[in-house]
Amino acid sequence: MSGVMAAPNESTVKGVVTDIEWSGSPEDKLTVVIRVAEYSPISGPCFLEKDQLITGFFYTISLDFEVGDTISANVEYIGGPHKGIYKLLQHEV
Repeated sequence: MSGVMAAPNESTVKGVVTDIEWSGSPEDKLTVVIRVAEYSPISGPCFLEKDQLITGFFYTISLDFEVGDTISANVEYIGGPHKGIYKLLQHEV
């Protein structure tokens, strides 16, 4: 089945930031890679696994963490069964 999107979902994740990349666009989109240490579903299906590298994004004009920091975040998986990205809904260092 192609083109099937994930059901609405939200989870908490805690992990180490392994990469950060600014989009360079006027929207100030930031992409971050996190190695999952802990996770917990909040609503809907949970697509996380321990030690998984996930790619997430959010919009910001300033950054309060760097590579190597441990962060906690509420995330929503957006995508299908073969490819997707996590939207960081909120985070804390």
